[in-house]
Amino acid sequence: MRSGDVETLMLFADLELSVGDLYRAFSRQFVEEENFWVDLAHEEDQHQQWILALKEGVEEGNVKVDATGIDPEQIRQTIEKLSELKAMAEEGELSLRSALEAALNLETSLIEGKIFNLFLKHSDKGGEVRDELLSATNTHALKVKVRIEEIWGEDAVNPRHRAFLEEQPANGSIVAACGLVCSACRSFLDEKCKGCKENVKATWCKVRECCAYLDYRTCAECVEFTTPRDCGKFNNFFSKLYGFFQNSDRAACILQIRELGVEGHAKKMMKSHKKTIPRH
Repeated sequence: MRSGDVETLMLFADLELSVGDLYRAFSRQFVEEENFWVDLAHEEDQHQQWILALKEGVEEGNVKVDATGIDPEQIRQTIEKLSELKAMAEEGELSLRSALEAALNLETSLIEGKIFNLFLKHSDKGGEVRDELLSATNTHALKVKVRIEEIWGEDAVNPRHRAFLEEQPANGSIVAACGLVCSACRSFLDEKCKGCKENVKATWCKVRECCAYLDYRTCAECVEFTTPRDCGKFNNFFSKLYGFFQNSDRAACILQIRELGVEGHAKKMMKSHKKTIPRH
């Protein structure tokens, strides 16, 4: 283990803390969006704790990190820039749009900068934290992007940021058992729903229950039915109600997963900003 690896790890933790502090400053300036910013800040605090929890493991050699190719000075400069933005927010010098654009630029820059490569992908706990941080940062970027679109329309999003996010690998773990793409769902992005996989309280969902029992990722793995439309569990009364009111063709989603795979389906739906294939 090199001393520079631990130093960079601690700088990364400081960076996450600075991001959280910035979002808290935004929550105080833009009170109408307070919950939005406070939720993001709370998650950034959690990210910092994940990183700090690894320090002891790194020092003992049980968790592997590699700071090769990561410039500590660039991290320090980013922290300094965040401090300047925080001061501007506290002085009331930022508009909501400029704050959201700064947040979107920050979150996408973290992904582009490959700072998460500090944690070796195949190093047990370090690899788990790497994947969690990358996924969480991508989700933050999507949340900010969606908020900009809701207020000012799709054309308000920087084309470079839009293109970059569309090219990010889709996270198949947030595709529901029935084929809905949780990461394109407003309830998931607003944290009103944990998503299919994590929503252990969704005992009413027979589709989720069936896939969990058979250890299927989605209904696309089912060999009993050539089409999910023939499955009574998939097409139960509540499913039909959902399909009608949400204009959702979940069977088409499952067939698309069989054609493209879970990741391909998720990526295609994310590009269209839809959680489901609409009914015709």
